[in-house]
Amino acid sequence: MQAQPIKSKKRIKKRRPKYGRIAFSLILVVLMIYFMVRLGIDLFVKQHDTMVVDYGTLDIKADYHALILRNEIVINTQLKGSVSYFADEGDLVMKGEPLAEIFNDGSTEKTENTTEDTSLISNIEYDYTVIEYDIMTLKDKILFALQHHDYLTLPDLKRDLILKLEMREKLEGENKFLANRISSYSEQTIGEGHLSLGEKRTLYSPADGILTYQLDGYEDYLTIDNIYNLNYDEIDEIVPNQVMLQKASIQNDSPLFKLVDQSTYYILLRIDMKDVETYKQIQTVNITTPDMQMNGEVYDVFSNGDGAMAVIRLNENGSEVYDKRWLDCTVINENFKGLKIPVDAIVTLDETIGVYRVLEDRRLKFLPIKVLGYDDVHAIVQADQFYDEEKGVLRTLSVSQEIVRDALRYKEGDLVE
Repeated sequence: MQAQPIKSKKRIKKRRPKYGRIAFSLILVVLMIYFMVRLGIDLFVKQHDTMVVDYGTLDIKADYHALILRNEIVINTQLKGSVSYFADEGDLVMKGEPLAEIFNDGSTEKTENTTEDTSLISNIEYDYTVIEYDIMTLKDKILFALQHHDYLTLPDLKRDLILKLEMREKLEGENKFLANRISSYSEQTIGEGHLSLGEKRTLYSPADGILTYQLDGYEDYLTIDNIYNLNYDEIDEIVPNQVMLQKASIQNDSPLFKLVDQSTYYILLRIDMKDVETYKQIQTVNITTPDMQMNGEVYDVFSNGDGAMAVIRLNENGSEVYDKRWLDCTVINENFKGLKIPVDAIVTLDETIGVYRVLEDRRLKFLPIKVLGYDDVHAIVQADQFYDEEKGVLRTLSVSQEIVRDALRYKEGDLVE
């Protein structure tokens, strides 16, 4: 029997793990997961972060240092003697109510007549020659712009000219604030004649109103009737010189007190020319201060100097402002209408505020916008086009166009689904 050959055992070598290939594979997997997540965000998140622009309403607000105009009557008397007062400062009095008693006690002591410092009145009178000069200048500018095909400046020039022409018409025509009454300021004398020694006489209120013993010298000038005749560029310089009428005794032909109409008064707001159309579209506003809240209606808007004035009529109790010429307040324009967009859709690009509009190819394009007003959540913006002092007429958002939300996450040229 032949012996079988003995098989030699092969030596098996262990392979070393290829760490480089494993690391590369892991990196590749991580990158694939990353791009899949990004793709998912682009497909499923960004496509829901857009909105179609539509009209809406918003309550917008601004702070003002407003001038107050109202109906006032200064009450004088021909009587002299010692005075006893029956009503206090700020009391609401009725016609026929006893207000004071004057007694001729034979005293020869004289008191100084009440005088007011009105030296600033000439500074706040409106210069009528200015309006004609402004009209001619604006007409020349419009002709110059047309001759040089500078059509971008025409909308603002036309707006300013219309306002100036309206102002001239108001100055030349019947004052709308004088309708159905003679004047918002008057003087009246009660207690005529003289008192014999030891005689006394009770004086009664000639009208309803809020009683005040303060005069500032502007009663017959800062009136509703004079509303178009004031130079509002200088009126901020007024510092009323308050004079107290309440004294122990009074001389002949001296002011005794003043009555202020509590039911109807006006506040005047200095606004920018760019806000004129905004206020012309508003019907009602809400006036707030730390101490009170009032409703008013926009009664008129007119040009004055380089700016414009909005007149707000308040038909509420004026007991809180009867002795004030100025009112620091917040004016809220309720239900102001325009293109309504969320504030988070607004971005700033190259110092210009705007939004990213979604084009037909789903690419984003930056559009400049003009914000008319806003709150914490939404903004009302100008539709279609607006005028910029540096860049001229700019095309802007229109109704039914699509924009992105959370605009800070995007840049111009991004693709959204």
